[in-house]
Amino acid sequence: MAELTCDRCCFFFILEGCIFLSPVLGIWLYYRRVIRRKNRKLFRFINGEEYWHSQWRLLMGEYRQLKQSIEKTDRTAEPLHETPQPDSGQSRLEVCPDTLQDKQNESLTYD
Repeated sequence: MAELTCDRCCFFFILEGCIFLSPVLGIWLYYRRVIRRKNRKLFRFINGEEYWHSQWRLLMGEYRQLKQSIEKTDRTAEPLHETPQPDSGQSRLEVCPDTLQDKQNESLTYD
């Protein structure tokens, strides 16, 4: 009879351990899966960023080459027409910043 109670105690002890450890194991597996999913998303995001950065670098390289070739052709080519120079006698229209601010303030006031 003593063996039966000892075996029963061991059985219940192991059963309680399994009952306690199964939710812990379930939670651990669940969060491991969540973290794996987040890491995949982050990996895809980083790869996408690297792709767009590489595309941007390629475009900027092409832009610089195009800009340099345009500057070279501008230096070597003669101008097709002369740009007109403003006469010293012409009057320029100047707007006073104070009057602009007054007009803006008038448009903002509600009567």
